[in-house]
Amino acid sequence: MGLIQQLPEDVVRKIAAGEVIVRPANAVKELVENCLDAGATEITVTIKEGGLTLLQVKDNGSGIYKDDLPLVCERFATSKLRSIDDLSRMTTFGFRGEALASIAMVSTLNVTSKRRDAPCAYQISYKNGAMTGRIRPSAGGDGTTITVDGLFEASESRRSALKNHAEESARVLDVVAKYAVHRPDVAFVVMRDERGCDLRSIGSGEREDVLGVLYGDEVAKDPIELRLDDASLHFEMEGIMARPYSTHSAEAKDAKRKRHKQFVLFINSRPVSCVALKSSTEMTLGARGLATSYLMMALKIEPSRVDVNVHPTKDCVFFLQQDDVIERIQEYLDTVLTADLERYRPRNLPVMQSVLGMQLYPSVNRGTSGGEGSRPALNPLPSSSASNTPKGDKEKRCDYDLVRVSGTERRLEQFFLPGHSTALETVATVEAPSSQEEFRVTESGAREFELDSIHSLRQSIIRGSSAEMRAIFKGHFMVGCASPEVVLLQHETTLWACKLQPVVEESLYQIIIFSLGNLGSFRLDESLPVVELLRASGCDQDEESLQEAARFLASKSSMLNDFFSLNFEEENGEGEEERIYLTTIPSLIHAHSPQLAALPELLVCLLAEVDWDDEGRCIEGVARTIAAFYGLHTGWLDGDLYEPEGNTKWKSVVENLLMPKVKDRLFPPSKWADNAILTSLTTVHDLYKIFERC
Repeated sequence: MGLIQQLPEDVVRKIAAGEVIVRPANAVKELVENCLDAGATEITVTIKEGGLTLLQVKDNGSGIYKDDLPLVCERFATSKLRSIDDLSRMTTFGFRGEALASIAMVSTLNVTSKRRDAPCAYQISYKNGAMTGRIRPSAGGDGTTITVDGLFEASESRRSALKNHAEESARVLDVVAKYAVHRPDVAFVVMRDERGCDLRSIGSGEREDVLGVLYGDEVAKDPIELRLDDASLHFEMEGIMARPYSTHSAEAKDAKRKRHKQFVLFINSRPVSCVALKSSTEMTLGARGLATSYLMMALKIEPSRVDVNVHPTKDCVFFLQQDDVIERIQEYLDTVLTADLERYRPRNLPVMQSVLGMQLYPSVNRGTSGGEGSRPALNPLPSSSASNTPKGDKEKRCDYDLVRVSGTERRLEQFFLPGHSTALETVATVEAPSSQEEFRVTESGAREFELDSIHSLRQSIIRGSSAEMRAIFKGHFMVGCASPEVVLLQHETTLWACKLQPVVEESLYQIIIFSLGNLGSFRLDESLPVVELLRASGCDQDEESLQEAARFLASKSSMLNDFFSLNFEEENGEGEEERIYLTTIPSLIHAHSPQLAALPELLVCLLAEVDWDDEGRCIEGVARTIAAFYGLHTGWLDGDLYEPEGNTKWKSVVENLLMPKVKDRLFPPSKWADNAILTSLTTVHDLYKIFERC
């Protein structure tokens, strides 16, 4: 005799019911969707003890025919589906015929319904999936009322797992709130434990009114409307987003404490989850140092392009060109944020750059009393802005799990940043010569270039980043410098060795890309002849070739100055001979000046390593060249000093200037996982085994 046996029908039904109805909120979701399918404009939900003792959903919809009542709780009995081909045209919420059958299998269910043309309402009851008694006339208004008593009463383990009635009630409220925002034309009411009304929307059709009632003024006040129609990808999107706030603001700390952050997605009016879309929106906001407490998107996609038959709960769907649709939405959201930049930028910081939130530092003109000596002096505009990052909540842990340091703490040394040359100059702003057709000026004064190449570079940074490594860099505590090539970082209970040069250069590169056209600049106290710089690099070329190289850089000066604040000027030298000079270089990080001994190398790399024929590769090449110039050049260190004849130590530059910017701004590329940029050295847990203390 074989071991495989056919399961009894009642067992099959109970297994299926447990998959569809996991908790009271699932039952409410299914019943509310039935109400909406019936064209209801008023829906009332009543629950007791989280919906386990009583769960009632009442609507004023079209009602159920008397002859259909015996089938309403039969599995796979539905009025919305006739053949498998109908799935490609499905526009209703329900279609399987499983929801009411599943609820009836795990409770006592009563249905009272009246159609508008019926003389009275009719009632029928089910228990454990079977009809009890016959259909009987009943008093009742137009529409349907479904009452569920003793949900999961036959399953002690399930009821025990759902014993937190407050949590279950909150889940029910959350489900109804989602539909209330998506369907502002429908009036929703939720009452629990006979304590009056916990949720009420008036059905005015105004989404802002619903947001104000459900989430308060902090979400409803001046929200951002989202509307996108893309015929090529066959979808439309509408939505609403609460005004974004800076992730370094008190509002962000309060939102984190309250866990007040919602992303709601509807596809063809169906509430679904899409991790990829949620992540892309968070990264788009995060790239600007922003977050939002509420974001709702409703996508309308041609039914033939959507597969709704993925899971019995219907909380997951597949649709064609999903990656392209997500990318298009991400591009649109980026455009919306750019257009609305001034209105949501942090108020406690100075003028912000378009994306990363760096300060703009006006360039410095040559003064009349420059310092003596051969070393050019660099003089940026001072600033004193610092952001406070919220500290994480404390939790009780074992000794070997305790994190003794916080990644949000600041070192005392950071308040005494390295200084520059004492040869100060007059501060003035240099006007960029770019054509107005290539960019637009936001209300904050920052310029936003409307070039596909720039947008593509920014998107590649965001999409190609590693969330796992970003968490490490974002939450690390700087232990110290092991050498000019390696720094030690602690993240939670793990000690990491981090390769300094590639990390710093990538961070500087991203700062440049996200700040194109808005970089501050240093004006050299003494203009430097380009030919002499090229000759100092050891370039083995004749004088004519060096002059030609200098003229080539001068021909690109307009673009270099406009995008990168790197400027070359022609001046008359001795004998009225025109010579080309380097006059300004960009300022990437406040209070940080590069090692000027690397200037010759910068010019050589601009000539040899940049593809000047392709716009995108050109911008990327110049940005990476400048980032490498601003990185730490170990060959120009003088012992512990950042550069000869200076008094700043390189460790101070790394710990107080470079690594804080890495922590705040870096999107680490996923490819770093294969390049051993981060190496785990040990953990507190492993050390505890040896020392038995932390």
